[in-house]
Amino acid sequence: MAYDCQTELDLLIQQCDDMEESINAAGILALNYIDDSAEAYNNTSVNIQITDERWIKLCQDFDTFFRINSDEKHKVEFDVLKQRTQIVTKDALSSVRVLINAIKNDIIVRETSDKIATDADRLQELVMRIKDVKNNPKHSSMARKSSLFLKPGENPDCQMTSYSGAQTFVLWAEDLKLYLNSCSIKDSKQVADILNVLDSFKGLGEEVKLNKIEAMLLSLEKNYPQIEELETENMKRSILTNFPTETLVFHKTSGETYDVEGMIGTSGTIMSEDISIPIETDDYFERKLPNGVTEYYKVSDAGYHKGTPGIPDHYQTKVEKIKNPIEYEGSERKKLIFISHSTQDKEYTKAFVDLIFAIGLNEDDIVCSSYPGVGIPLGEKVYKWLVEKFQEYDLHVLYFLSHNYYQSAACLNEMGAAWAMKQKWDGILLPGFGFSDIAGCIDPTQISIKLDGDIDELKHRLGELKDSIVAEYGLRTVSNTRWENIRNNYISTIQEISSEPKQTKTDYIIAPIDADDDTITFYACVMLLYAAEDDGQIMILQTLSGTSYQAGKVTLERSQKPRELALWDDAVARLLKKGYIKKNGRKDPIFQVTTIGYSVADGFKEDNELDCSRTPAEILEGFETE
Repeated sequence: MAYDCQTELDLLIQQCDDMEESINAAGILALNYIDDSAEAYNNTSVNIQITDERWIKLCQDFDTFFRINSDEKHKVEFDVLKQRTQIVTKDALSSVRVLINAIKNDIIVRETSDKIATDADRLQELVMRIKDVKNNPKHSSMARKSSLFLKPGENPDCQMTSYSGAQTFVLWAEDLKLYLNSCSIKDSKQVADILNVLDSFKGLGEEVKLNKIEAMLLSLEKNYPQIEELETENMKRSILTNFPTETLVFHKTSGETYDVEGMIGTSGTIMSEDISIPIETDDYFERKLPNGVTEYYKVSDAGYHKGTPGIPDHYQTKVEKIKNPIEYEGSERKKLIFISHSTQDKEYTKAFVDLIFAIGLNEDDIVCSSYPGVGIPLGEKVYKWLVEKFQEYDLHVLYFLSHNYYQSAACLNEMGAAWAMKQKWDGILLPGFGFSDIAGCIDPTQISIKLDGDIDELKHRLGELKDSIVAEYGLRTVSNTRWENIRNNYISTIQEISSEPKQTKTDYIIAPIDADDDTITFYACVMLLYAAEDDGQIMILQTLSGTSYQAGKVTLERSQKPRELALWDDAVARLLKKGYIKKNGRKDPIFQVTTIGYSVADGFKEDNELDCSRTPAEILEGFETE
């Protein structure tokens, strides 16, 4: 029966596999019609109707299985699943697999438990029967023959039969050998020793050997509690072994977080075996998908399940999906200072980061994209990373306001996000920028620090900001003498930066204009960018297919249309006029990027957060559509 049962379960698993292949095929087919391929593939509503008939057949086969195998516990679980799932989904198939795995575990545990108990009973029977052999070696007796040793087809009525002493010994010896060859005892040497003694018998009168075997059997009998415990422990393996698990972040209402290895099951269930984590109602799970999306699941019932022999204690937690993480009252998020600034003002922000480091802050307390060690990590997507910080941390935003700031789309996006999240903020006005210039969503009436304002006012406001940060982060108080040195050094640095001659800002336009206008086009900027990223050379080549414009090893023109070529000719002329490139002395039209040209290229790349692994056509398309 056990063999047939497991075979039937394997056939049910095969049905699940066949249906999932259909679902995957449906998802791949849908990619041709739906733009968001990731959503199409993962959306369980994209299940071809062919799978519905297979789901109905699977349900019918499972019902038949439960009628043959009286398994009320798992039948109830399957009935609940059927009621919740009208058409087949990947989650439903996953739940069926979990259920089948649990049934298989129960079967294995039951069979193993029965075998352990049978082995122990058979051993006890053999120990009792050896006394018949020892006490009646020569004459007839009512020898025991337990049903535990009956051969297939043997009549159970022969359990108590009169045997001679020799027959009693033969029966006992046969049963002992049968037992030793089939029992769960792992100590092969101990078994071999008993068999050797048994094979050395020459007659029934060898009481020494009988006593020796009896002692060995009694020793085995003493070990059975340990054997049973070992077998049961071996059976207590993970119920999630054959299923895909993932690491989830579990959030307690108290603010504590844990990493949990679990499986997102059918809609509304998360299974995990880490019972050391105290899961309670209103806690929530955080799940990060490979495509960068984060999902959140609020706990409605912890769902703790006490294990059985072979199945460990575990959670089958009931959850509901929610849109946003929960902010628990009284729980504190980690604090973080976020410095919002234009890359063209990075020298000012670097000096300020040095200032707040000096009063006791650490790298983990600050985000400033222009300062090494506290910027955006390598390989991270800028906006995705910033959004996570805005959601996960209690930010104190410092706006380094300037004309450069208000001309940067990235800066204005940061300002809008911080305002929408109602984050604490302070304004720092850079030299040349006044209170009347403040615009956007921040309150212009809030007191800010003006770096080129009255020196006494500046010192006072910097002191207030220092006191605020020290209190906010619980830092050690900075002595007045030390603070004066830190503050005065910072003010001197700001004055030095503001007194340095500034490079005239380069404006970018999309179309060619008169040659004497003090502007360069996006085409010129892109040409300069790719040349600066490589060997610094720009070449105009005449080939069989027409004119080619090369910046380093990159070809710039998208076609040989006269308008396209004119734009690149204009780009070269403007770069020459501005002094961003120069002829390298050869007769051929070959140009070299100048020092100021490299600086402009770097600024263009940083301001627009450009990735030079993209083609020039892709970058130009981005500007042309703005």
